[in-house]
Amino acid sequence: MSASSEYTPLSPSSAGQLDTRTRWDLVDQVTFLLQRNEELHDLLRSANTGADAVLNKNQELRESMAKLRAELDRVYREMGNEGQRQTDQMHLDMEVARRQERISRQHAHQIHLFKTALHMSTMLIARLDDHLAHFMESRDAARAEVTDLQLQLAERDRTIANLRSQLASAVSHHTP
Repeated sequence: MSASSEYTPLSPSSAGQLDTRTRWDLVDQVTFLLQRNEELHDLLRSANTGADAVLNKNQELRESMAKLRAELDRVYREMGNEGQRQTDQMHLDMEVARRQERISRQHAHQIHLFKTALHMSTMLIARLDDHLAHFMESRDAARAEVTDLQLQLAERDRTIANLRSQLASAVSHHTP
């Protein structure tokens, strides 16, 4: 190495930087989690809409059955056939019970969908938190290594400056 060549410090090694592949993997995973979270949001919205529709239909059926009962009562009063009215009322009550059971099953299914979506959302958020924590740890480790490399570079720069000074002094003593 000649004394006239200019010193250029080396850039920090790749060990001091975040691994690009790891960063892109993390970005891909976060993107995936955000997409899944949107899907879950849509599923929750759908479950809520379905539950509202079931409740509205249940209310409509109750109102319809009440009207039918009132009409049957009126007809049987006019006919005076109490036994037949009771039989018809029993059949009507059984039909109402079947419909309400069917509606209850639909409502339970909507609740199950909601709970599943909520659980999946919670799991995705936990996974995202884990990935972010890993990213932060990697970033902190990279910063520590960069700091260490910068200290090593500064020490090397001081050593080189000292050697140049000694070389210049030695050259000046030997020059006639």
